[in-house]
Amino acid sequence: MFHHQSSKMTHIQDRDVNFRLQNMKTDDLKIVSFQTKHWFSLLLTLSLVFSGCTILRDTENGEDTGGGGGGGGSGGGGGIIIGEEIEYTDKNVDILVLTSFDDSSMAQYYENIIQVLQAELLAKRVNVAHIAYAPMYHQNQNQTPLFYGEGDVEPEFMSYQEAYSYFTSPQGLEKLSDDGARLDGQNLADIGQNLSSLPIYHPNLGSTIGRPYFDEPQDGLLVIWINTSPRRCDLSNCLMADGTRIDEYFSRVDSEGNLSWLRYAEGLSLAKKNVGHLFFATAEGVNNDTFSEDCSDLPGFPAVSLDYMQESEFTLYQDLSQRFKEEGMVSINTDICEALSLKFPVIAIQMALAVRQLF
Repeated sequence: MFHHQSSKMTHIQDRDVNFRLQNMKTDDLKIVSFQTKHWFSLLLTLSLVFSGCTILRDTENGEDTGGGGGGGGSGGGGGIIIGEEIEYTDKNVDILVLTSFDDSSMAQYYENIIQVLQAELLAKRVNVAHIAYAPMYHQNQNQTPLFYGEGDVEPEFMSYQEAYSYFTSPQGLEKLSDDGARLDGQNLADIGQNLSSLPIYHPNLGSTIGRPYFDEPQDGLLVIWINTSPRRCDLSNCLMADGTRIDEYFSRVDSEGNLSWLRYAEGLSLAKKNVGHLFFATAEGVNNDTFSEDCSDLPGFPAVSLDYMQESEFTLYQDLSQRFKEEGMVSINTDICEALSLKFPVIAIQMALAVRQLF
């Protein structure tokens, strides 16, 4: 492990960072090329961060990244300072990803977000036990399916991209329908109450009855919201099936202090502090010109993806993320255009540090 004196602080402005990550895999992180004014500082930062023994401090907010319920955004603006050393112990987390359905070409971008984030989690000794994907709004026969799961013992699809491509095709959309009435969070609420019994949905294998994918709770659960379509409600109008507002529903606890919306086998759940939310979505409360210009100005942003993305008139995720943080949960809201740009590797480091706060 690379050691350093905690009294010696190294400051890095992330706006100066311009580097590209290629061939990103869970166990094979390769930095192919980079250019930065503070190139030595960047190397020092990555060495320390990847060792899993460092706290990053956001100099703009004056707080540890992720402390007190998660970082406050996408990492732009302030810098990062190396702080005191900390030893991490191994922890296990489940990841549930909800995605909007758009063009099949977007799957590669969504998968890259998850892979980069997973690599940073592993660097912080957070092992991912399960990763499952579910639709943000679509359902199958009035139920919300898990349409792909890593490590599915009898997979119909060999990768997330293959599954996503199928379910966004005309054939796949016959299996999953969206009548436009589903609100943000309602599919997550359905999954949460049935988590212990939900298998991975196999649309062409003749039966949807299979082995439950999330068999028991891990040390934590990370819910990732990926949405490139407009939100369907704002914070005050996003109501769950029981009429509870979305922020209250996903913050409510039972008599034992565990989250009420989340139920594993035998009624087990997780405490509020052990569940985090990461939002990746198009900008809220802006017009199309501003949205397109802001995205296009980001380094390395794939402009072709704008054909399948739309800004949101409703402001939801930024307010919902703030409410979750006020409830003591890890929650970060990130502009998805930044997640698709060359800024994301630095953002992912901050996110991984925030996720460590789940334990």
